[in-house]
Amino acid sequence: MYITRCIMLKITAAKLSENLFHYLDKVKEGEILIVLQNGDEVARIVPPHNREWRKNMTVQPKLKVPPDELIKPLDDIWKNGLV
Repeated sequence: MYITRCIMLKITAAKLSENLFHYLDKVKEGEILIVLQNGDEVARIVPPHNREWRKNMTVQPKLKVPPDELIKPLDDIWKNGLV
């Protein structure tokens, strides 16, 4: 999974209950909520898996060899019968 932002907010269950939609908006923006009850973590609310993560990549991978060479078998391995 690719996470573009990893900010965790710790909030009490009571505060979450009072401001549910505010905190759901925060999760929608990519933040993770840690819900506390009596000081103990009882739940985490995380954003759904982003299926469009490739569009958000800032660095694009580049091949160091041409694509047809990438899938070409290695001749020495084939000639020596190692495969």
